[in-house]
Amino acid sequence: MKSIVDVVCHSTGEVLKEGVSLEAAQAFIAEKEGEVVKDEIVQLFFEEDRTLWVEIPEVVAELKKQEENAKRTREFWNNWQNQRKKIIW
Repeated sequence: MKSIVDVVCHSTGEVLKEGVSLEAAQAFIAEKEGEVVKDEIVQLFFEEDRTLWVEIPEVVAELKKQEENAKRTREFWNNWQNQRKKIIW
C-alpha cells in the first residue's frame, strides 16, 4: 500500500509539500525545524492520504511580526484621528 503525504502549515493552512513520501516529508520538517501538531490519515481505495499539520518556527515568528506591525499601524491611525479631531473641533 502506497502512502502519500501532504505537509500543511498549521498556522496558515498553506500546503508546504504535496504528494511526497513519508521520509521526504519528515526530512522537510526536520530541515525547517518544525513540529508535527496533527497527523490525519484518510483511507482511499488502494492508498492512504496522510496529512501532517506542522508548526514551522520561522512562520510563527513572521506571523507574530505581522501582528505587531498591524497593532502599531492601528495605534498610529487611531492617534492621528484623535489629533485631527482636536485640531478641527
